[in-house]
Amino acid sequence: LSHCWGNTPFSACTLTRENEAEFTTAGIPITHLTNNFREAIDVARFIGVKFIWIDSLCIMQGEGGDFASEGDMMHAVYLNSYCNIVAADSRDSSSGLFQPREGEDKVGKEEWRGRRREAVPKQVLDEGLWGDELLGAPIYERGWVFQERMLSPRLLHFTDTQIFWDCSTLSACEAFPTGIPYHLDQHASIDRHWRARLQAASRSPSTSTSKDPPFPTPIGGPKDVSPETFWRTAVQKYTSCLLTNQLDKTVAIWSVAKLVRDLLPSTETYGGGMWSTRLEEQLAWRVEASEKSRRLGDLQTAWPSWSWAS
Repeated sequence: LSHCWGNTPFSACTLTRENEAEFTTAGIPITHLTNNFREAIDVARFIGVKFIWIDSLCIMQGEGGDFASEGDMMHAVYLNSYCNIVAADSRDSSSGLFQPREGEDKVGKEEWRGRRREAVPKQVLDEGLWGDELLGAPIYERGWVFQERMLSPRLLHFTDTQIFWDCSTLSACEAFPTGIPYHLDQHASIDRHWRARLQAASRSPSTSTSKDPPFPTPIGGPKDVSPETFWRTAVQKYTSCLLTNQLDKTVAIWSVAKLVRDLLPSTETYGGGMWSTRLEEQLAWRVEASEKSRRLGDLQTAWPSWSWAS
């Protein structure tokens, strides 16, 4: 599940050292779960999946937690998932996946039906359907979700207008169940292309088994785009998102960096959010828009000032 925690505490649905014994023996009453969790379980049951991974329940939170070790392995969770369920338009834990829907925008148009002229309703859709309606949803303001979107083999996005589907070969929605039309597919096709390449990178000969599903040759998107160019674009997208804890800045994109490393020559070196090849280009980053403020001391200590991570 990809979801926004929000500012409202939901301690009853957060694993800590204090409730670990209770959660792992007595369990958690379904009535104690948030709307996000209950409705995600409904979706998992509907598609026939018996298990669900939710970060606040599967990673120990608070004092004595294990996020330092588990956070570094989140890429493996999403890479090896069956399907990522996304509560896209839920800003907190209580809004749920199934949002109240407004009436569809339609316009009447007369057409000949045989010998009769009839008014036929036509649905009107924004040309920014994928980039605005989906990727502009609250969930994609979160920095951690960038890796969840790029690494998951399949995604079901629940927005307040419709459900979107995304994988390495098809991007679709309720309005276009057989696939997004070509002229609306710019954002989705590039993500599909790189999702397939990153999935393929994770299935190296040393890690793949006969049970691993075969990932198709990446289709859609520019095949001649280099991993360095993808990384530059990925950093631009990622740094436009928000992080509750700024010290997570390089951790939340490290999962993508690991797979990019597998696509690069073995001599490539990574550090501070940058690669050794074409380092001078990467040093030319700038802050696109920001209020004047002091750089956080913790980031200055952790990363050199010439890195975007600081």
